[in-house]
Amino acid sequence: TSRIPTLQKQLQLNDVALGTLLSVLPLGLMTAMPFAGISMAKYSSRKIMLISAIIYTLLLLLLGNVHTWWQAAIVLFMFGFARTFFNIAVNTQALGVQAFFQKSIITTLHGIWSLAALFGAAVSLLFMSIDASVQIHFIVVSICSLVLIGLFYKTTLVANNTSAEKRKAFAMPDKSLLLLGTIAFLCMMCEGTMSDWSGIYFEKVVHMPERYVATGYIVYLTAMVTGRFVGDYIINRMGRIKLLQITSVLVVSGFLLAVAFPNPLIASLGFLLIGFGVSCTVPMVFALAAATSKLPHGTAIAAVSTVGYIGFLLGPPIVGYFSGIATLRVAFLVIGITASIIFILARI
Repeated sequence: TSRIPTLQKQLQLNDVALGTLLSVLPLGLMTAMPFAGISMAKYSSRKIMLISAIIYTLLLLLLGNVHTWWQAAIVLFMFGFARTFFNIAVNTQALGVQAFFQKSIITTLHGIWSLAALFGAAVSLLFMSIDASVQIHFIVVSICSLVLIGLFYKTTLVANNTSAEKRKAFAMPDKSLLLLGTIAFLCMMCEGTMSDWSGIYFEKVVHMPERYVATGYIVYLTAMVTGRFVGDYIINRMGRIKLLQITSVLVVSGFLLAVAFPNPLIASLGFLLIGFGVSCTVPMVFALAAATSKLPHGTAIAAVSTVGYIGFLLGPPIVGYFSGIATLRVAFLVIGITASIIFILARI
């Protein structure tokens, strides 16, 4: 994510073109949804997780060596495709682990992912501070990832697919899943915006030097990690609905702060609030989908994700579009105001 400004310059893309290119990744995510559901019905989540993780890592090597927009588009589409398989398999594994504890631990598990993302952003900042090329950066990360995959694969659940999962490979969301999917849609739109545009916002609006443009994203991820590690404690005491409402207020407030006061300190504070706000939403939605739906866990997650990842698909190009016809600040304002709908939906 922090390398997006570098890739934008390398491919000579304006904001609108970049937004369009970035939409290819969530398009790959969406395209893979039905195939992931079918695969989850035929194979164990453990096997799917291993294969998709390896492919995901190898694609990162290709991404570091693209020279044209169409090459980047192909790799990003494949990147998104592999990510869907990995996400659904990992979350199915997570819900299987949670069943042993008989209480909410899903946000903590998502927090571990966020911690890895935070570490990745810090590594990116390190490589950028020494002016290392994107190619060298991605090669080192890919090698380390493959080693970690080999080390931790044996610790995962051997099998967690039920017979019900094998009977029904994929399903369109019912009314409750559609509502949960819409909440996920709005949250993922914010996450996609922060993932793809935070570095550019700090470069072009906050006017940070290029080697420090990842600062805002690191602040955002730090808050996300913290929020997810304390999220289960809050959920078990407060409940998911009230927490959904509180987090939506944090997200909107964060975007408003970053837009109204685009200086390093206040913008970072805004990104901090956004990170706290989005930290628990998707994990809660996945857990609610598994708990309230009659569908198997993997199928319910795939159904909600089908709706949710549309937000990831639309978020980046929406920001690029409004940035092109107005400013990047206006684009962030639009995303922030849209996130307020989560508060309303959480009450239904």
